[in-house]
Amino acid sequence: MYEPLIPTPTDSVQSLTRWTLPSVKETTVDIDGAECDALICKANGYAYGLPDGFSTGAMMNLDLSDNRAIVDFVERYGLPVSPYANQTNHVEQRFKQNDAYSIDPVGDGLNLWRDGFYDSQRSQQIAENLGPSPFNHFKDKRCSAGTEIANLIKGIRPSNSQIILVNDIRTTLAFMQLSALLLCSKSAFGRSAYDAVLNYLGSCPSREVIVSVFKTLSYAMQLKARPLDGLSPDIAMEANRVWIENQLEDLEKTLALFIDLAINPGEKPKELINSPVLQKLLVHRPNETETIPGSLTRAFALQLERELESGQEWFTCSVCGRPYKHKQQLMHAITNQETAEKECRKVRRGTRKPNAFCCKAHEELMRRKGRSDRAESAETDQIPSQSS
Repeated sequence: MYEPLIPTPTDSVQSLTRWTLPSVKETTVDIDGAECDALICKANGYAYGLPDGFSTGAMMNLDLSDNRAIVDFVERYGLPVSPYANQTNHVEQRFKQNDAYSIDPVGDGLNLWRDGFYDSQRSQQIAENLGPSPFNHFKDKRCSAGTEIANLIKGIRPSNSQIILVNDIRTTLAFMQLSALLLCSKSAFGRSAYDAVLNYLGSCPSREVIVSVFKTLSYAMQLKARPLDGLSPDIAMEANRVWIENQLEDLEKTLALFIDLAINPGEKPKELINSPVLQKLLVHRPNETETIPGSLTRAFALQLERELESGQEWFTCSVCGRPYKHKQQLMHAITNQETAEKECRKVRRGTRKPNAFCCKAHEELMRRKGRSDRAESAETDQIPSQSS
């Protein structure tokens, strides 16, 4: 049994804070000469919790290359927001008031993004202690820095809405998907986790998006498929295995840090420590009196942390082959506070008779396939045989 990837904190974790559910409209925006897909988001209610199984169900089933699928996902569950450079706080504040525009949106927008970075002690510590930050993607003008720019451009959104670049959302979702896939696979499959991850990515609809964010994965999949030139097959296989393990172990550290940062965006870390499986930043959990802005990303991170810490058994979905502990039945965020609190408090017990599906959508898919196969078989039985 592998130890949990994210150790249980000694202090209590702050209860989940509600986050905004938006209504969404697609648009495009010019960011410094480049046309970028974007979403105009208007507050449309609140979410108070996520259904069991979301982190290994709907989160993983989302096709990151499909803008319409992302729109539907955001309206069902909320905005995925990067925890880096204080972006969670910026997004929630813009839902409350967003009537500022600028005659120099690029310059002022980049300054706002940098202010968010310097307001976050944790973001500064990551950049200082880990060299080139693993979250540098977000400072690009076509990512979360571009979101800051877009919100200062007059004429592309109403004053009671905010605009988010799709690439900003897509990059955050890539971190979330790979976190769930890699960390859960490592906990479920142990040493064979990396093979499982690379095999799944080979046919994953979001593969190109994930690989564009985590470029070492592309080479890792190539090495897994073919030996190095000039080496015997055995030596090449071992060399490939060592390189792949080293690269994916580095990704584990980055993803564990992403999850921890989402849970504790404003806390200054105590120290960089070693654990049996990965390195992560150990932090003091926030006090109950401290308020952390709510977001889908934080709710996801807390659920994923709970899954990794749980002693319950991992199962493998019959459709996608991914590990999961709970089948996702409810396919939207929980919008009633009392229901969400009951869901959070309920005791989650293991079962001796697990279902074979990570979510209701996959169970329905298999059921439809079964009906289709039976219909085809019946039609075949009714075709008269031809005599020779």
